[in-house]
Amino acid sequence: TCGLCRQTGVSAYDPGDADVKRAAVRNSSRVAILATGEKLATRLPHRILPFERIDCLVLEAGLSEESRREFRTETNQVLVAGPPAASRTGAR
Repeated sequence: TCGLCRQTGVSAYDPGDADVKRAAVRNSSRVAILATGEKLATRLPHRILPFERIDCLVLEAGLSEESRREFRTETNQVLVAGPPAASRTGAR
């Protein structure tokens, strides 16, 4: 489980999980984060990366414009995910 906070960045509850994610970030030229509403404004004990290091942030549909604006900066791209494919096609 991870958290995302504008002030502290991305963090994890489990130290091992944080180590793996830090290694992935170190070896990446760009960082994309997918976050659901319950992860936003959440600070966990083990920091993974600062917020400024996020290049692309994908947020779930249904979040308020205010929430999306809070996480948008001059240096990152904020995208909003659409509904699941089954919802778009009417499939069950």
